[in-house]
Amino acid sequence: NKKEFSFNKILKSYTINNNSANNYDTEITEWIRKGQDLFKQELSNRDFSQIRIQFIHKDLHFDNVLYSKQLDKYFIIDTVGLSVQFLPKELAVIIGNEFVGRDSEINYKIIYDLLKGYNEFVKFNKIEMKSIPLFIIEKKIGELMFLRQQYENNNISEEIFNKYATLSLKNLQIAVNNYRELVRFF
Repeated sequence: NKKEFSFNKILKSYTINNNSANNYDTEITEWIRKGQDLFKQELSNRDFSQIRIQFIHKDLHFDNVLYSKQLDKYFIIDTVGLSVQFLPKELAVIIGNEFVGRDSEINYKIIYDLLKGYNEFVKFNKIEMKSIPLFIIEKKIGELMFLRQQYENNNISEEIFNKYATLSLKNLQIAVNNYRELVRFF
């Protein structure tokens, strides 16, 4: 069952247990839990059989796309993380990085333009579109947990952790606080 598989896999991947929560900054932990609560609530209402699964990049953003003027072609780089995922997750990464982070306001023009361009190649059904905000929340929770793990394992400095965790936290807060509005937009 596609829904059951995805529900359990996603929740297991992004659950903070009480032991690890003590190591998180209080504000980060609070917002991860808010995101998780919303995520759990919304997951149970999704019909995952209507959401396509395919290979996706998982970190597709403008810095991972190069353009060759000589060949007049675009090239996607950093493809090590390719895996089979729900198709809307690809757009969730792009949109989650672009619509938030610059201001506290969501730039719906950027979202609209990204969707329009992407839909020229891949047509999303209504259920897939409405799931994009949910996958934005999943991505932001995952980013924060990944950054914390990297910091705790001394793979990144406190400065790097703070720089990227601050942005991911802000993005998560905006996505959670504006979730219903985002679903209506999509």
